[in-house]
Amino acid sequence: MTEHSKMIEEAREQQEFAEWTTQPKYLYMDTEDGVLITKYNDGRIRYDDHGKLTYSFPDGYQKDSFWERLQRHWGGR
Repeated sequence: MTEHSKMIEEAREQQEFAEWTTQPKYLYMDTEDGVLITKYNDGRIRYDDHGKLTYSFPDGYQKDSFWERLQRHWGGR
């Protein structure tokens, strides 16, 4: 029964981490050219230039080491 509880707890933590990464850290509106900038907790940045969306990703975004470091930062592990 303990193993089952541990697996459920780990799955919940993974789900919480996944939700946290998709939440915006901040929004910024560049008033000069009207670009809405959204930075997410996982480090990516979305630029909305009057309907044209572009993204910027931090170095190493696709690597497992980036996500492991981010998860340690999030959960204190």
